[in-house]
Amino acid sequence: MFGVVVAWLALVTGVGWWMSEQTIATHMARIAESSAYEAKTTARIMDRLFAEMTSVANMVAHQAQVIQLAGRYRSDPASAAHLTREQRAARFTRDPLVRSVGSFMNALSSDLGYARIYMNNLSDDTVTASNWDESGSIVGMVYSGRPYLMDALRTGNGHSFGIARLNGSPSYFVTSRIEDAAGSPLGSATVKFDAPDMALYVRGPHTPPIA
Repeated sequence: MFGVVVAWLALVTGVGWWMSEQTIATHMARIAESSAYEAKTTARIMDRLFAEMTSVANMVAHQAQVIQLAGRYRSDPASAAHLTREQRAARFTRDPLVRSVGSFMNALSSDLGYARIYMNNLSDDTVTASNWDESGSIVGMVYSGRPYLMDALRTGNGHSFGIARLNGSPSYFVTSRIEDAAGSPLGSATVKFDAPDMALYVRGPHTPPIA
């Protein structure tokens, strides 16, 4: 009788262990499947985001007023070297075309949820930007040595991930070259997307069409 009881307990314990293992294995498999799906979906959303950013940068670079403005301020005069950021900004924003292009960039960046859209000349000086009329404007900022700007001028497009100088936010930058009718470079147009906003983008209305 004692042997039967021991055998019964061993059987019950074995069946319970087997069922527990099966449950854990099934749960882990579901987690792995869900993680793989999330990773695949996120990658597709990110690919679409960067394709959109490239398309927008190209569109801005080919906009007629942007080309006109880039031609007007193709490079900084030697006299601008000693000016402060604020003094350069004041010089640029006196021009109605600077304000018009900046407002166009502001409307576009607001519609798309981008942190910033801006334009640089061949001296790496920011001629106009979507925040041209704000206290924290980047107009007049000189971004010398930025790889995405140099790549755009050299190859037509550039992109980079880095820390934004003013707000300290990790950000993605996508840039397109502005050209004159002969194909010569006049400057560049950049789209900036802050990394913290990526989570909102991934969780937002962009997910269902991909999924």
